[in-house]
Amino acid sequence: MNPTSIPDPPDASPSSVGGSSSEQSQYRAWDAYDPNSPFAASSGDAQDQSQDGQHKSQPSKDTSTPVEETSPEDLSDSANRVASSASRKTTSTPRKAHSVGSKSKGQNMRSHGRSIMKAQGTVSKADDLEFLQSEYPPGEDYPNDDTVETWLRKEGLVDAATGSWKFPKINREADLYDPLLNIFSKIVARFVTPKEGFPAGVSRKVIKTPNTQLQHVEDGHYSSPDFMAQAEGPSFETPSNGSPFGFANMATFFDAKVDGDIFKNIHIDQMSVYVRQILAHQPNRRFIRCIIISDKHFRLLHFDHAGAQSTEPISLQSKGLFVRVVVGLCSIDECRIGLDDSIQWEIVNGKKDKGTLKMIVGPNKEEKTFELVGTKPFSHTIDIQGRATTCWGVKEPAAEGVVANTFIVKDSWVSEGRTPEHEHLERTRGIPGICELVSWQIRGQTKEYRCASSTRQYYNRIAYRILTNAHGLPVHEFNSVLQLLTALLDAIRAHKALYSIGILHRDISNTNVLLGKKDAEEGYRGILIDLGVAFYYGPDADLEKITKEARSGSRFFQSCTILEYLTKLGKGCPREAPAHDYLDDLEGFFYLLCFIFFLFLPGGAKRPVTDEAISVVEGWDSETAESALPPKALLLSPTRLRKRIAFNIIARSWGMACTNLFKEYLEWVSEIQSEKADLMDAFLEKEEEEAETERKTQEDGKNNQGQQSQGGMRSEVGTTQRPEPGAGEELPHNKEGAFAPLLEPKRWKSHYDTIIGFFESAIETVKNIPPPADPSTTAPTVAEPSATKRGRRKSLAAPDVRDKKVPRQKSKCTSKRSQRSEQASF
Repeated sequence: MNPTSIPDPPDASPSSVGGSSSEQSQYRAWDAYDPNSPFAASSGDAQDQSQDGQHKSQPSKDTSTPVEETSPEDLSDSANRVASSASRKTTSTPRKAHSVGSKSKGQNMRSHGRSIMKAQGTVSKADDLEFLQSEYPPGEDYPNDDTVETWLRKEGLVDAATGSWKFPKINREADLYDPLLNIFSKIVARFVTPKEGFPAGVSRKVIKTPNTQLQHVEDGHYSSPDFMAQAEGPSFETPSNGSPFGFANMATFFDAKVDGDIFKNIHIDQMSVYVRQILAHQPNRRFIRCIIISDKHFRLLHFDHAGAQSTEPISLQSKGLFVRVVVGLCSIDECRIGLDDSIQWEIVNGKKDKGTLKMIVGPNKEEKTFELVGTKPFSHTIDIQGRATTCWGVKEPAAEGVVANTFIVKDSWVSEGRTPEHEHLERTRGIPGICELVSWQIRGQTKEYRCASSTRQYYNRIAYRILTNAHGLPVHEFNSVLQLLTALLDAIRAHKALYSIGILHRDISNTNVLLGKKDAEEGYRGILIDLGVAFYYGPDADLEKITKEARSGSRFFQSCTILEYLTKLGKGCPREAPAHDYLDDLEGFFYLLCFIFFLFLPGGAKRPVTDEAISVVEGWDSETAESALPPKALLLSPTRLRKRIAFNIIARSWGMACTNLFKEYLEWVSEIQSEKADLMDAFLEKEEEEAETERKTQEDGKNNQGQQSQGGMRSEVGTTQRPEPGAGEELPHNKEGAFAPLLEPKRWKSHYDTIIGFFESAIETVKNIPPPADPSTTAPTVAEPSATKRGRRKSLAAPDVRDKKVPRQKSKCTSKRSQRSEQASF
């Protein structure tokens, strides 16, 4: 195996502690504004109620025909940008030392694999005999032992006298390549053949690839498994770089190891690199199985969105079992090799052309076939373990000249026991600014593909498919300041409406707020989508299932409170993190505003990568909370320099209405953080006082017990009275969160109204006073001045906007800390 070097690995945190971002990879801020990036995918899982293990489908209560809101061309353009977007990303992908754009020379395939597997946790163990015999039983589709033995002797693959495999002396891994290729090729040629009922052109062929650069989704990155099963069929296409084979047409892969190494679990890390690329190139892939093999043993590895599972090394002398496993991994039946055959394509000249998606919909649970818009999903998370959210644009078949209704199909793998998104969407019917559910369906579970005896070793995930009406493009695809501000306003109003019925979104990001359709009425100019990590805390909620873990959201949009506690938790802080609350989401909306103001210009164009505006948000999407918190907190700190830079940038490119909005919102966020800090300080002080009181009470009780036997008389000193049964003991104060005073109805309504007021004021100003005449212009590239150059700053930038009299609305936050520092930053 050729050594490779890779860029910095992604943090699993956005998915494991946030979820993405992650259940998804994170990218630099100036790359992240691409809507098709995996950065945009949802992160984390909601805490919810479970479904049973049956495959079910359920129509929504309202089955009215949806109206078209997004053209197929819009969805197709969005999908087509996925590939070009991915090719530009700097992600955790293995590559050769000389590959282009390396950020971390010296890292290798193994270290990258470890970073992937770290996100997955422990590899579960499969019961070798039970698992393999149940998956690949002798019969019509798989040859029995006698058939295999006879055939192997006939082909000369085993010794006629002893029945042992014919291998040369193996001194190194490369000595295995040719004999194994001969074995694999003959097995596939004999036992993997097209059958009646399968599409024409379906085939499998094993190719030796240890020195072949198989292209990754990230441009310039590649890796090389030892063998791949090249596939032709309705889910496969030739790679985009023109090569005849790669991850896009790989049914499975095999990796050779000398026998002394096959027992090492470290090779599982290496296999995960290839698995991730198969998932990236094959968006309808459910699971992947592969083999590590020597001249004496083989191991079967299984990867799905619950993680990885492995058998122990199995003797290669179990010849019938081995042949059946190879036949199964190379099967022409796409379902058996882990593909979802409800999504299929027509293949023209080796490329995917037209595609279809089937789904059970309607009150009669009828299967309906939709046409794919484009050939790719417009959003696709490529991490192995996690929700693996994939979104497809689809349309109903329509007669020529008739505009087809368009929809969004969202596939995701939700942890069993957590509320699926469709349950939240059922509760939100009729709320303006929330995506509308049409239908939903359960399509499988990870436990169906795994060893039955290993179910306690991993968290089962359920495959949900939901159908919603299509809306506009992500909010950062705006084309005017007014369109942007009205979209954000309606999204915040929708968020307030959600919270009022007991649903907290928890995943504010640039791709979870969509633009409304053209000429949308007020309330529908911005659409809040993706309730996949939301939780319900209403009167009928199971509050025991609601986590207090501060974990949801993409790094760029996570609140400082969440980042701070993730940082502390990461260092082993024993104190429980406060629950994610609505203030964290409102802070997330502020960071969404920053995302747009500092990465885009008022006309919708992206800022050049040399623009100093990008430096304001640089590092906000860092892989770890420890790295993301300091640069974000810098903008919110009492020091003036970073704020002055931010104000000046917005003023000279976005105009005073947006500057005023930014200043008001920034001050509000700062005051909320101050109030939270005061509340947390008071909460911890009270906890410490109660702990000290409890300690003294226990000591007094021990002293009292020592005095009771003196003179046969009971001492009254240090005794305490317990309440009578039924009197009702007061609940410990820490049952109520530290931030409870902020969550009272009057407070949260006031907070929403304050933010809404900021936007309403800015919108009114924009309507009357247009932004700068040339919104395509940007500020000159200027490095942030050092302390010795501050006196010359006004010669480099526009006048300080603090000198202008800008009316602003006073925030209703009145914490002690904010009162002490009121307007200190302005």
